[in-house]
Amino acid sequence: MFCVRCGKKISDESKYCEYCGHKIEYLTTSQESGSHSEIKDITEKRSVILSNSANQTSNTKHNLKVLLWSMVGVFSLIIMSMNYVSISVRLTYTTSDSSYSGFGLLKCIDGTLGIAARMMIVLIVTNIIIVITGIALTTKSKLKIYASRSIIVESIILTIASLIALLNIFIELNEFNPSLTNATVGAGAYINLILSISTLIFSIYINKKHLI
Repeated sequence: MFCVRCGKKISDESKYCEYCGHKIEYLTTSQESGSHSEIKDITEKRSVILSNSANQTSNTKHNLKVLLWSMVGVFSLIIMSMNYVSISVRLTYTTSDSSYSGFGLLKCIDGTLGIAARMMIVLIVTNIIIVITGIALTTKSKLKIYASRSIIVESIILTIASLIALLNIFIELNEFNPSLTNATVGAGAYINLILSISTLIFSIYINKKHLI
């Protein structure tokens, strides 16, 4: 063994270090047992601390994903307040300019853009459900299981509704006479479609990786 003071190697039976004179103390059986017990307690406490730390990290990541999913619905509703359609009609003595947001298209539900208007209703309802789903994912009940499965369905509906609305607007605007009318698809229609597709990819990923 080695001297605890000078670190030099000495005989296992030595009572004093032959180099520095330090008294060698040997642990009794009960002391050794107590020492092992203390080491075990320390190890168990450390394991608990590491486990709690891992759980806290996991909960933080989960809450961030839940927050992100809820914000998808909020962002989509905000985007619907942007311009979806702009129409400028040049008349003989005047020019008539009209623009419609996603919410504004609801006025056209019985008109040319009726399909797009109906898709806006689907988007509004779906986005509200997405926000509710995000809240449900924070619970530990069976509702969380159903909510985690429904996010793919919600994102699919969001993507299809956004795509149909964009196609309806694009097709109908092309029917206008370009010599008299300047009709354009607004940025809101494109941005909401991009958000919907991104949401679909995100929902497939988190379900595949079992992140929720």
